[in-house]
Amino acid sequence: MTKTDLIDGLAGEANLTKVFAKACIDYALGTVADALARGEPVHLAGFGNFDLRLKEARTGKTFGRAFDRPAHHVVRFRAAKALAERLPAPTPDAAA
Repeated sequence: MTKTDLIDGLAGEANLTKVFAKACIDYALGTVADALARGEPVHLAGFGNFDLRLKEARTGKTFGRAFDRPAHHVVRFRAAKALAERLPAPTPDAAA
């Protein structure tokens, strides 16, 4: 699914113009991004939680050359129980 698919779905489901649906999606995603930028976790009941995790600085290696990777934050998402229950069961070949 792309952002455009999400906008089209919202516009159709809520009988909104695509321009207004895009503004709604942009506002919602911007609000989530702003909260994470302030270091605040985001809890969306029935969907999941977003929070920041600090990845420590480390030395990596690519094509035989070492490089330093500075510490940085990554966004972690954990699905809520209601969302997790809607997901398909893993298949045996999915671990490959």
